[in-house]
Amino acid sequence: MPYKPIEIEGMLTKKLGMLSEKADHTWFRFEIDGLPPIRTKLPAHKEDIRDKLESRIYKQLRVRKLFFHELMNCTKYRADYIKQIKEEPYPPFSILFV
Repeated sequence: MPYKPIEIEGMLTKKLGMLSEKADHTWFRFEIDGLPPIRTKLPAHKEDIRDKLESRIYKQLRVRKLFFHELMNCTKYRADYIKQIKEEPYPPFSILFV
């Protein structure tokens, strides 16, 4: 089931504690000691997030699709996310996004 941008925004800000910056899109930033900053963005529209954009978001968050869905479905939490990106980020931080 596709998610709405507002649902993903809630997970990013309320569950993960990411900081948001509004511009043409809403940017989200997560920083933790010892790791590069994690950034992603959401579109300004209210339409469902389709597979291609969802894929870009969970890759920018450095998690796999299943983990992203577990975050969205409230079976994974902030502590799980921090552990995941410290121990097994996917894709690894050596892969940069433009």
